[in-house]
Amino acid sequence: MKIKTGIIFTLFILVSSSTLAVSSNIYFDRCPGTIDFNKEVWNGSNWDEITNAKVGETVLFKLNLTYYRNSSNPYRLNTIKIRDELPDCLEFANLDSITTSGSHQISYSEEVSNNFVYWNFTCNEPELDDGESLYITFNTTVIECEETNYQNNANVTAMEDIKYIHTAEDDAWIFVIENQAPCSPIIDGPHSGETWEELEFEIVADDPDGDDVFYYIDWGDEHENNWIGPYPSGEEVEVTYVWNKAGEYTIRAKTKDIFENEGPWGNELIVDIEFAPKNLGVSIKTGLGRYVKVNIQNNEETEFYDITWDISVEKRILPKQIIMNKGVIGKLKVGTTESIQVYPRGIGLITITVKVNSPDIYEIVKTQKGVILGKFIYLR
Repeated sequence: MKIKTGIIFTLFILVSSSTLAVSSNIYFDRCPGTIDFNKEVWNGSNWDEITNAKVGETVLFKLNLTYYRNSSNPYRLNTIKIRDELPDCLEFANLDSITTSGSHQISYSEEVSNNFVYWNFTCNEPELDDGESLYITFNTTVIECEETNYQNNANVTAMEDIKYIHTAEDDAWIFVIENQAPCSPIIDGPHSGETWEELEFEIVADDPDGDDVFYYIDWGDEHENNWIGPYPSGEEVEVTYVWNKAGEYTIRAKTKDIFENEGPWGNELIVDIEFAPKNLGVSIKTGLGRYVKVNIQNNEETEFYDITWDISVEKRILPKQIIMNKGVIGKLKVGTTESIQVYPRGIGLITITVKVNSPDIYEIVKTQKGVILGKFIYLR
């Protein structure tokens, strides 16, 4: 890589009718200093002149400007203007940092126009002294492009005192490589189980580029699934799943890499799930002897959903009738109890029948006999 630098200054020329001469009254008694300007790119482990990247990947660049003063002058470097020209394969993402090697106030403006990024440092902030440096790091994103190798140029102009303008340029190269999709995953695990049983499966896939991978698993039911990951390529991942309905389920999985490049579906695994009823506690009591109270309690370690209940109170005399109550419990949390109250009135014998059902249990039927005297209820 070559760094091109230049110094521009003006000599005052006196012209006579017959001669062209440099005025003896105007001369330079000091020599200008020099600058070094470097552009580098992060290759994943260190700063370099070249790197490889894929579409969608973030690439970090660094610009480094250093001023070296001539020992015969007291000047400093200021009014620094830097322009970076991005190739067609790169899009400016964001500024990472601007720092100096000395203790300086930093004042600048940033402008992004098409493929160009400009940083203008005004008010002599910073003003670099001998041996001091200005550092700029910024992120870019690799975008779709036609070619595979691109040169990324940057240049700088800066003033030394008011006499000298320094210019320099440098470049870095980026090679866009094709991103390959991950291979189809292999999923393995048990071929049978019971409802509400937590089953464990293993899934693994390789990515040809060594990229981390995400997994999307279709469990064969109506559950809405999400991508999980990322995980290292080739690493076996353990996943668990619970089915709440009996049936035969065909599960499969697919992968994508961190650049959203999807691979094909993998193998299919058939799992036969048998119904295993869960336990709901159902009891019939009286509340202060004035009403019938039915308690439905969740004794399991998982939640219940869509529990239907049906309570009937049959009175034998005065007046002879059947009181019916029905309802649904949308969700019953672990260790909680739902209480339902019924207020029969009259005189005579009563028979209370409670039916409780849900997708997770066999129907529970409980019966309790008792006596009602006006507003008072006694259960036997």
